[in-house]
Amino acid sequence: MARGRRERSTIFHNHAGVSFPESGRIDLANTYSAAWISDPINNAIGRKYTIFIAAVFSLCAPFGMALSQTVAQLAICRCLLGLGMGLKEVTVPVFSAEVAPTIIRGGLVMSWQVSFSFNVAYLLLTEYSSL
Repeated sequence: MARGRRERSTIFHNHAGVSFPESGRIDLANTYSAAWISDPINNAIGRKYTIFIAAVFSLCAPFGMALSQTVAQLAICRCLLGLGMGLKEVTVPVFSAEVAPTIIRGGLVMSWQVSFSFNVAYLLLTEYSSL
């Protein structure tokens, strides 16, 4: 029973009937690496443009994943999604703290982190996580 459950959760079937392993670890690795490179990008082009680039990656990558026909195409799209998510998770709290009034600044940054932590806990509990 447990073996069948694991096989269902680690195999992805696209609309063309091609089966390949889930590539969630690629997305997670790129999220962490994008978090490291976000500071130089923020310094080079500014926080607003970094958020815009992250939003473009986060918007276009799911469409690319939906249209992918090979494992390589899916992996590239997951890398782009990880890059967008990593840039966004580092830049948005800092930008919101910079533009927020002093009285709510700490709560605004903390609410981002708390909502992210609750979402990760929810995904782990419902087994939709790719960790």
